[in-house]
Amino acid sequence: MPLRKFLLLCSPRTGSNYLLNLLIRHKRIKVLGEIFNLDSLDSGDLRWALSNPIEYFDAKFGHNGDGSISVIGAKMFYDHLTKSYFDRQVDVASMSPKMMDKIRGLDEFMANYKDQAGMFRRFGETWDHILNKKDINIIHLKRNNVLRSLVSLHRAFRTNEWLRLKNEPGNDSFNLTLDFDACLRFFEHVHEGATRTDEIFSGHEKLDISYEELEKDKDEVLNKIMEFLKLEPYSPSSTLKKQIKEPLSEIVLNYYQLKKQFSSTSWAGYFDE
Repeated sequence: MPLRKFLLLCSPRTGSNYLLNLLIRHKRIKVLGEIFNLDSLDSGDLRWALSNPIEYFDAKFGHNGDGSISVIGAKMFYDHLTKSYFDRQVDVASMSPKMMDKIRGLDEFMANYKDQAGMFRRFGETWDHILNKKDINIIHLKRNNVLRSLVSLHRAFRTNEWLRLKNEPGNDSFNLTLDFDACLRFFEHVHEGATRTDEIFSGHEKLDISYEELEKDKDEVLNKIMEFLKLEPYSPSSTLKKQIKEPLSEIVLNYYQLKKQFSSTSWAGYFDE
């Protein structure tokens, strides 16, 4: 029986690590992770992903299994395999030293990469390739409050902590000031990515879920996903711990100024906590 395939499509900090942490514990699901996170790929996979992303993608999904695996899936962000991937949403100067080294490492690699025009053409062809593979089911994960995603993204870049296990301590003291224009760009970027994803994958089997639904009742959401993937109901416990619990007004130092600035925009609801 052929493997059922899925792509988890989303923007950063929407609960995708939490969801994959739940799915990876299912004995019949193989989770590939974030296959086009160029900053984290080893040198071999990075060169492969840039020079032949279609072959790379198909190889990652080429697991034949030993009979125990019936579903295979991966995560991609809206800006993966696009030029905007290289437009950092967070200022490099505010990143942790480890994150800064990782980002600069990729930037230096790309500065010496001779075939960038061909690379971006291949990126576009890879999205077309994925769109033509109707056997790939889409799980579209969104977060209703995109401001929380942005704050979480800043925290992750500053601390280099992208997830936290329940038994791990962590430094929860965190404050920041956000620029209005940077917020606006991020809100628009996420909205455009979500809208485009809904449009271009309308011909695929697609399940829409939200971070807020997952947080409120993970078992109900997981049952929807299991039904979507044609698996038996499944109710694991996550090994991860939520990283930010405080109200945004206690984290964002200029929260009320931003709330006023965005009050007459489409994004005003992000400030209604």
